[in-house]
Amino acid sequence: MTADLAARFFFGIFLLCALLSVQGAALAALPLMVWAAFEVLSPLLLLPGYYRESQEAAKNIEKITEGSPQSSPSLCLPQNSHLEAENVFFRYLPSGPWVLEGVSLDLPPGKKMAIVGPSGAGKSTFINLLMRFWDY
Repeated sequence: MTADLAARFFFGIFLLCALLSVQGAALAALPLMVWAAFEVLSPLLLLPGYYRESQEAAKNIEKITEGSPQSSPSLCLPQNSHLEAENVFFRYLPSGPWVLEGVSLDLPPGKKMAIVGPSGAGKSTFINLLMRFWDY
């Protein structure tokens, strides 16, 4: 509610109270109750817009999901998928402490490995380095 509209609203309420001979606490409470009613009911004015947006979203979802799924091409795995990292050091800031110091990894093709350790040991940092989220 803009300041001009609020001023007109309250002036109109006080004028109405004067015409109806409303006095005392009711004089102060009446405009506040009317204003509170507007505050509670004003979000209802937004419902038609939300409804239209919901209908558009539902149409878009139907467009995306209609039809048969396309067959995916066969996966091409690299022939030499050997992953090796040797003596990795990393710190976030040039003058900061080392987060990783001398970490090495050797993962041959077809093998699985778990990287475990306590919280703050650098597991996520090491994986992020392998994914090239940071250059090293």
